[in-house]
Amino acid sequence: LSPDAARIVKVHYDKAIQPSASFMDYGVEDARISLVGGRWWMTVCGVSAERHCTAMYHSVNGLDYKLLGVVLDHQNKDMVLFE
Repeated sequence: LSPDAARIVKVHYDKAIQPSASFMDYGVEDARISLVGGRWWMTVCGVSAERHCTAMYHSVNGLDYKLLGVVLDHQNKDMVLFE
């Protein structure tokens, strides 16, 4: 995005979040991204036969995200970090 987040500058398909754990076998959905303390945090719903859960990702640049793991082992998708 542009610095003011008003327009898309480039789409980084190579940075797409993809299922990377057994609790995401069927996919990830409902991403919610927050900027807190200069760092980016993203919650997603992980879906698999094993469970439905909320997982957390972290990024220092808003482009390269690292999966931190399950933060809520429940089907509730209504999770976001407040800035």
